[in-house]
Amino acid sequence: MDLVQTELLRGVLAPVGHGLWTAVLGGVLFSASDHRHFALTLRLLLSYLGVALLHALWDAMHGIALVLTLLLTGTPWQYVQLEQGYQPQPTALQADVFTLLSWGGLALVSVIGIGWLLAVRARARRGERAAAVLWRIPASRPR
Repeated sequence: MDLVQTELLRGVLAPVGHGLWTAVLGGVLFSASDHRHFALTLRLLLSYLGVALLHALWDAMHGIALVLTLLLTGTPWQYVQLEQGYQPQPTALQADVFTLLSWGGLALVSVIGIGWLLAVRARARRGERAAAVLWRIPASRPR
């Protein structure tokens, strides 16, 4: 798959990437805080780690798709070329499998993020608050 196609796809999916993860983390952050205190909770820390994981998967999807394609469709002569330090030419099937895995992986990460955001929204609508506040920081007052 051409690098330009990959970047175009990432641009189309961008609203369900970085912006979505920011919305998830912001929703969790402000659900536990109020106008007097910023609250650091276990849920916030786990959400931060989850957002970092989604971001890592998003950024690594090209490499993940490449490795999976080679594992699923690699030929003995391609493995020999790799061992010798050469980049083997992909077959037409491999190009199609790589495209499917790469695009499908980005779409899967996007769907996970959308589902997570909807869960955060539903929890906020029910008025649930985070139970365990690890640390409260007083909000600064304007002078």
